[in-house]
Amino acid sequence: MSTIDLVVPAQISASPQPVSGQTGPASGLSLGTNSTIITGQDIVGGALPLVISAQATTQPTWGRILRLQSPSAGFFDLGIDAGGNLFINSTSSTASVHVLSISPSGQVTIPNLVLTNLQSAPSGSVDLAVGANGTVYKQ
Repeated sequence: MSTIDLVVPAQISASPQPVSGQTGPASGLSLGTNSTIITGQDIVGGALPLVISAQATTQPTWGRILRLQSPSAGFFDLGIDAGGNLFINSTSSTASVHVLSISPSGQVTIPNLVLTNLQSAPSGSVDLAVGANGTVYKQ
């Protein structure tokens, strides 16, 4: 396997600079002191602009792939669990409950969904009810 050193044409500064090979054209990756920019385009039959691929471990984990973190507000983790569900966990997540999950078939689960500022339906509208299993019924 051959390697190549990547370079930034100028000193890394607040203004992101494109990364390139020593003798090659600039890439879609630009680095700055407070930002990283990935420029790409979704092309049919081509590579995607950004792919993050997690490697399996021998330890049981949730399958977290990416953490979005704020020093003052905690974090959100994104990942794909063993069942193939896309999930989001937060600082307050428990070991068995994701804040949000989307199954491969498209089922969305939000265990602590809170709806506020709901208004009464206008007269003549159709009322709906949701059963314990999530089925929606016309009343």
